Amino acid sequence: MTVAKPPDPHVLAKSTRPIPHPGPGSSERTQGGPDRPDLFWIGEILDETYEIRCLLGQGGMGQVYEALDRLLHRIVAIKAAWPSQSRPDQEPRSVRREAEALAAVRHPSMVAVHHLGVHRTIEYVVMERIYGVSLADHMSRRRAAGHAFTLDETLDVLIALAEGLRAVHRAGLAHRDVKPGNVMLAPGHRVVLMDFGIALPEFDHPVSGAPSGSPDYMAPESILSDARPGGRFLVDVYALGVIAFEMLTGKLPYTGNDVMEVWAGHLAAPVPDPREIRAEIPAQLAEMILAMLAKDSSARPQSVETIALSLRALRAPTQLGARERAFSVIVVDDDEDMADLVRLIVKQTIPTASIRTAPDAEHAIAMVHEAPPDVLLLDLALPRMNGVELAMYLRGTHMADGTTIVSLSATASATDLQLLRQLGVTRFVAKGGSLEAHLSSILREVRDARG
Repeated sequence: MTVAKPPDPHVLAKSTRPIPHPGPGSSERTQGGPDRPDLFWIGEILDETYEIRCLLGQGGMGQVYEALDRLLHRIVAIKAAWPSQSRPDQEPRSVRREAEALAAVRHPSMVAVHHLGVHRTIEYVVMERIYGVSLADHMSRRRAAGHAFTLDETLDVLIALAEGLRAVHRAGLAHRDVKPGNVMLAPGHRVVLMDFGIALPEFDHPVSGAPSGSPDYMAPESILSDARPGGRFLVDVYALGVIAFEMLTGKLPYTGNDVMEVWAGHLAAPVPDPREIRAEIPAQLAEMILAMLAKDSSARPQSVETIALSLRALRAPTQLGARERAFSVIVVDDDEDMADLVRLIVKQTIPTASIRTAPDAEHAIAMVHEAPPDVLLLDLALPRMNGVELAMYLRGTHMADGTTIVSLSATASATDLQLLRQLGVTRFVAKGGSLEAHLSSILREVRDARG
């Protein structure tokens, strides 16, 4: 048995520089492949307003593009469905239904919907372009680095998710596909819930056909397709419990060699106690997770509002260290000579500064996780993950919320600078003759502001 549906491609968007396009009227294609031609062309203009710039991603439902709103001069995301993606044995899905679901909820955890239209018989929805990193990617990086989520980090995400789901449920909807791949960590402490493609009204008609959702996060009633009207929101409670378990333990509660084995665990296996994997999890939190993962939906917490309140009670305010520490700087540059020059400028400006150097984004992330600096001097032309993407990651995961990020580049584009400003990176230093004077001025300003 196959299951709907692959991750929404919107959450896969990591590209920060649209690929070049020849302009309106071009016949150049994006990258959908020969079996499924792309829905739109690069440079194509929808509704005389939205100019397609690049393909952000695609999945079983359709494709998501980045576009320029030529009337309001802003970057947006456009989602469109494959024209023949619905099947009789599955629930009908459309971008219209997703747009209606999103438009029904106003909350920082929701994507804003700007427009719904039709172009060449293809229905599309224009949405807010979310910059950041998916919770799935963040968890994967942390696992690869061997860094477990702290209790406070986990609670911050769970509280924001619970409050977002509260708004969804109050609007009379059940999301039904809550999972890390559908959660975006965005600048400004936003935790954004994505992909409402299979959302349903709480009291809509009974659901029939093949199960819909992502097997690792599906509640027993979703697997059996018998979630009762008025209780469908409890499917989201279950999925939130799986995410909590996974963030705290680094493992899923149920695994298997195929979908059927995973489903068998959700349906019949005892609910695992997260404290058996990580003993320091508070008993109250562990008991809440066990309740959220109850096989019988009536045994779960009956409101995400109650869950959010309980999680907030567990969230102790972060205690700042009382001891004084040196003003700290991380220099991120793959050019050793340039990194040495920047280090020298920092040392001459603030002789007592603690300076660390990272040759790429991966090393920088590890250093920031170990100890966030006061200032991060960021070269934009890094290998693999570029500087703009690193800034997006750090802002989205809130690892460097207290850090002043200064971008360094010899050839930054206007698009880069615009995106950096959206990420709260407002200080830019051009590499060249004025580097020392400009950088020294910024360093002294930040040091003085921090006392």
